[in-house]
Amino acid sequence: MTTPKTLIPLIEEKIRTQGQVKLLYWCGAEFESFTAGAMWDDARFGLMHLGDVSKVAFVTDVEWLRMSMKLFSPLLRMPVQVFHNAEIGDAKQWILES
Repeated sequence: MTTPKTLIPLIEEKIRTQGQVKLLYWCGAEFESFTAGAMWDDARFGLMHLGDVSKVAFVTDVEWLRMSMKLFSPLLRMPVQVFHNAEIGDAKQWILES
């Protein structure tokens, strides 16, 4: 499993070398919950790189996460689309579009 200690540095390296990135954030069927530390890491990353992400596809069947993303996405600078787990193919296609 990829953790913030490995995932975040990889994304930051992509930002340094390629500029803006697109993110596909998938909380699959095995997702149970976030730890407080994971939520903090994600929030800190998001605030530090607000202008470095050009697009986000958020994939989950967890209703409170879906509603949270829909509620807060208008406050973000980039387009955000929310998908169900069964729509992962659509999410991948959408994130690859320019």
